[in-house]
Amino acid sequence: MKNFSAQLGSMKKFTTKLAIAAGLACGLLTAPAMAANECDGADAGVVLTQVAGNQGYYQGGGTISLTVTVCYTGQEELTQLGVAEFLPDGWSFSHMDGGAVPPVVPQPGQTGELDFVWIYPPSEFPLSFSFVANVPEGETGQKILGGYGIYGFDGPQEFTDFQATLYTEGVAPVIEEEEGEYEEPVLTCEDATDGVVMVRDVEDNLYVPGHRVAVTVSFCYTGEDEVLVLGLEETLPEGWSFVGFSGGQAPPIAPAAGAEGTLNFAYIFTPSFPVSFTYLADVPLGTTGTQLIEGNGIYAFDGPMYDSNVARTELEEGVYEEEEGEEEVEGEQEEEEGEEEETVDRSRHTADQDGNNNIDLSEMLRVIQFYNSEGLGCAQGTEDGFDPSADNFDCVTHAIDYAPQDWFVSLSELLRLVQLYNSNGYHYCPDSLTEDGYCPGLAS
Repeated sequence: MKNFSAQLGSMKKFTTKLAIAAGLACGLLTAPAMAANECDGADAGVVLTQVAGNQGYYQGGGTISLTVTVCYTGQEELTQLGVAEFLPDGWSFSHMDGGAVPPVVPQPGQTGELDFVWIYPPSEFPLSFSFVANVPEGETGQKILGGYGIYGFDGPQEFTDFQATLYTEGVAPVIEEEEGEYEEPVLTCEDATDGVVMVRDVEDNLYVPGHRVAVTVSFCYTGEDEVLVLGLEETLPEGWSFVGFSGGQAPPIAPAAGAEGTLNFAYIFTPSFPVSFTYLADVPLGTTGTQLIEGNGIYAFDGPMYDSNVARTELEEGVYEEEEGEEEVEGEQEEEEGEEEETVDRSRHTADQDGNNNIDLSEMLRVIQFYNSEGLGCAQGTEDGFDPSADNFDCVTHAIDYAPQDWFVSLSELLRLVQLYNSNGYHYCPDSLTEDGYCPGLAS
C-alpha cells in the first residue's frame, strides 16, 4: 500500500487542488467542524473526518495538530485500510500525538504526502488518531491540510471523500469567562454514578524547584455501563517534564521520558474501578510562584467518546527538608570509586534471538506472548533472558519495552515489532529519530 496517491491517480490530485484553490479564492472554504455523528453514512463504506487543533490557527516556526477519525459500520469485512494526508509546501511531520495510532506512520521530518496504514484493518470503529506537523519560519496566509481514506473489501480499492482543513495564520482567540459565569464544580468519587470522575493528588500541594514531584491520578466510576475506553490528557506547567511511573495501575500507552507540555495516557484494556496510578515529574530549577497541573479523562461506553471533569491542581513553592540522618546527594547517585558505568549494547534487538537482523515468526510470537501476559521479567536460561511470569527486574530491559520502560509490552510497542517483522530485516540506528533506535530494512 505504498504511495497511495499514485494509486488514486494524478487526476484526483489535480481536481482536488483546483477545488481548494477555488474555495480559497471565493472565500467559501472554511475550517470544517466535526459532524454531529462522524459515522453518518459509514454503513456503505469508510467515512473520514478531521478536526484542526488550536481552533485552526498556526504561527510560523511553531506546530499544528490534526485529529483524524475513521468510521465504518457496514457488515462487509475490510481487507485494507489507510489514510493519506497532504501537508502544505514546507511543512513537515513531527510526531504522533495519541489515539489509535496505526502501526505504519510517517518518519519525523517527512514532507508532502503522509501515509498511515493498518497492517490488519481493525474491526471496531470509530477510531481516531492525532499527529503534529512543523510549520516553517515565516509562513503566512491561509493553508490547507487535506486527506482521504483508502480502503477495500474483496475487490478494487475505494476512496473516501477528500477532507480539506483550513489553517489560518494567527493566535487562537481566548474565550474568557464573564464575571459571575458558572464555574465547573470540583467533583469527587461520590459523583461518579453517571460517568467517569478524575481526581488528582499531590502531597501538601507543594513542589520544590530542582526536585521531582509525585502526582497521583485516580479515576472513579460506579455506574452500571461498562467503560470500554479510558485515557488521560494531562498538561504540566511550562518546563516540567515527565519522568515515569512510581506505582499503581500504570497505563501501557504513556509519554516518553522527558516529554513536556500535554501528556497523553491510555489503557488498552480498561482496569476495574477505581483506577489509580502515580507518575513523577521533574521540576526545573528557578521555578517560582503558583504552578498549575490540569487535565481530564477521556472515556467511552459502547458509543461516543466523553470527557470527564477537568481536574485543576494548583501547587505552591515549598522547601526541601532533609530527614534526620539523610545525606544530601547532588544530581544522580555517584558511582563508587573504581566502578565503571555499564555500557549496554543495543546493536541487536532483544527479540532477534539468532542475531541475523531479521525478526522471524517464532521471535514475533515470543513477543506476542509477553503482550498477552501480565508483563515480563528477567529469567536466566530462557531463549531470550526473559519470562512472562518472572518478577525479577534486575537486568537491562527488553528492547521492545521502550514507551515507557515499564516491564509491560503495550500495543504500540507490539505494532512496532510487527513493522520490523514485515520489513524483512532491520538495523540499529541510534542517531535516527525513530522511537526505539531501530530502522526497518537491512543497513545499506
